[in-house]
Amino acid sequence: MFTFPLNITSWLLVVSSCTWLLCGCDNNYVLENNVSVPLTEQKFYQTPGFKLDYDIYLPNSYTGWEPALDNKFSYDAKRQLYVLNNLNISQPPIDNVGDRFKITSIDWQHEFGFTNTNSYIEESKIGLVKNTELIFNIKYFSVLADSKDMFFELPPDANPASLNVKVKIISEKSPAKAWMMVSYTEK
Repeated sequence: MFTFPLNITSWLLVVSSCTWLLCGCDNNYVLENNVSVPLTEQKFYQTPGFKLDYDIYLPNSYTGWEPALDNKFSYDAKRQLYVLNNLNISQPPIDNVGDRFKITSIDWQHEFGFTNTNSYIEESKIGLVKNTELIFNIKYFSVLADSKDMFFELPPDANPASLNVKVKIISEKSPAKAWMMVSYTEK
């Protein structure tokens, strides 16, 4: 029978290896308040919002991955939020990666999302519900730590026509904090 001698050198090697292994496992397995924020639609609209110094876009797997006029948010000064309604999702996506989008500036220097690009798809995926606006907490990411695409799933019996997205910037401080309200309409 083989026994592993646990002298001080072996013990230090095992402990340091385990420590490094645990340090290498960051919080990729933890959903960080990305799911629904406990707030109502009323609170979403009543909370003061801020205008950014740049325009934001929603490049996506339906209209293309270049920020363009057809995926540009408009700023609603009265409600203090960004709006992009009626993004056509009635056709199949232009690629086979999945139904997804990203919120970004035209130069991709400023992005909003759930997690960074080193995370798993499951950490950046939401399920949409028919006739329901869902509200999510999204984070700011700079070009140095860009965000992962936000994936969405529709119910199996869905007959989607368009995607509607609203973004409210709730903090001017850097990094900006934001909420996203998303829904889809049926044909």
